Formats: sequence, C-alpha cells, structure tokens
Amino acid sequence: MNSLPKVVVSTTLEEADWNNTRVVSEDIVEEISELKRQSGDDLAIFGSSKLTVSMLEAGLVDELRIIVNPILLGDGHSLFAGLADDFELRLLDTKTFGNGNVLHRYRPVYGGDDRER
Repeated sequence: MNSLPKVVVSTTLEEADWNNTRVVSEDIVEEISELKRQSGDDLAIFGSSKLTVSMLEAGLVDELRIIVNPILLGDGHSLFAGLADDFELRLLDTKTFGNGNVLHRYRPVYGGDDRER
C-alpha cells in the first residue's frame, strides 16, 4: 500500500505525510477525470460518501462495492446523503462471508445506459 500512488481529496488538508500521496482540494471532478484517463489500475474511494456522491453525479463511478454488516443500528447517516437524483444500479455480483457480511457489487446506470464502461 505504501508504494501505491494515493490522492487525498480534502478541503482542509494542505499536505499529506503518507508515502506517494498528494492532496487535491480544487477542481476535484477534473482531477479524477484525468486520473481515469490514465492507464493503470482501478481507482478506489475509501470512506467518503460525499466524494462518492459527487463522483456519481459527474458520471465517474464505474462500480460500487457495498459491504453490509449484520448489525442493526438505531441511528446513522445515509450512505448517499446529498445525492440530487435517484440512481438505478445493476447488480453485478454478491459474495457472502463466513462472518455474515455480504459484499454487493453494483454498476450505476447513467442516463439509462447500463453498458460496460
């Protein structure tokens, strides 16, 4: 993980101390679009529903991987809070783990187009 290039999207951080990491705070959609145009491995977003929502709305998300943990909570936040419109998702796969967690893989349908991206 330390050798992989990483991008931190932040409006408060100015620099990152982690090896091979750069901070992006402006023109985020354009920065991510540029990264997607480059050859190489897939991009992944970890732990930011706000960033995921903005990338979905920009049409930049090819796949969502959502893990459901078998725990009921009485309170919480919507995973996709702030999403301006509904998004249709196509189920690609599910995987159940021994601890009861279930991984769901979805492809967003943009403008009725659910072809492979």
